Amino acid sequence: KHATPATVSRGGVLFVNETDIGWKPYMESWREKMDQLPQSAYYLLFLNYFEQTIEEIRKKFDFSCPIYDMGFVNSLTCFIDALMQNNTKENVEAMRTMNNEELKTTYDAMFAFAMMWTIGGAIADDKTVNYRKAFNSFMKGLSKAVRFPEAGECYDYRFEPKCRDWVSWEEYVVPYEPVADRMFQNIVISNMELERMKYILQLHTYRKKPVLYVGVAGTGKTTIVKDFLADLTSKNEDFISQAINNNNYTSSFALQQIIMSTLDKRSGRTYGPPGNKKCVYFIDDLNMPYVDTYDTQ
Repeated sequence: KHATPATVSRGGVLFVNETDIGWKPYMESWREKMDQLPQSAYYLLFLNYFEQTIEEIRKKFDFSCPIYDMGFVNSLTCFIDALMQNNTKENVEAMRTMNNEELKTTYDAMFAFAMMWTIGGAIADDKTVNYRKAFNSFMKGLSKAVRFPEAGECYDYRFEPKCRDWVSWEEYVVPYEPVADRMFQNIVISNMELERMKYILQLHTYRKKPVLYVGVAGTGKTTIVKDFLADLTSKNEDFISQAINNNNYTSSFALQQIIMSTLDKRSGRTYGPPGNKKCVYFIDDLNMPYVDTYDTQ
């Protein structure tokens, strides 16, 4: 916005227009790391589900924030990697015992789940036009290998390879157990929305990818993330978390200081969390800091 490609190259940044190369080289390099069967399966899925429909999707639906095609592909591959490599033991074992046709069906359903949350998760919730309902109909018509149940929306289900079918999020709701010494404002009760949002956070955490939650005040973004991080750090000693609350006076230097406060110097210019742990940063109110003249944030 404020610098030419020649200027940013001085800082070691290579500027490439999205339209010059496109998203296909990224997808091809991602597929090369796979075995032959998933390689060919995902090539056809990207062709049939994404490439042939992305223009129609952009015309039909509005998004909560601008997203390039490359951003969609990046998110799709992240979801698929997490579903294939970081799934539950039962699902991994189920996939090992499947024949080629069953695996192709599973890959198809995984791609549908990834597309549902990559594109459908970013659909704007407009009061005049129900884009979410329209995308639900679009998604149910698109996914053919393992069809979505008629009841409810496509968002209400996740695919389980061990069942070879879509399973309702109601199955994953945890019964509430009262805790006597917990403050009322800290009580979090499990429901479908909470569990599926935490599942998306979990998949991205496994792949070390960031997640951006967008919504108006009072929709529970902070509560969902804090509940997820509390579960993550209590059940896994390899993780620590750090919350960063932005305000109008947060500068880039102040943000750097907060990030560095949880890191130790290891060697040279290498920094990391103490004890070889992994640190998850939760940056709250991303749009709060005052925007300076040159958008240096």
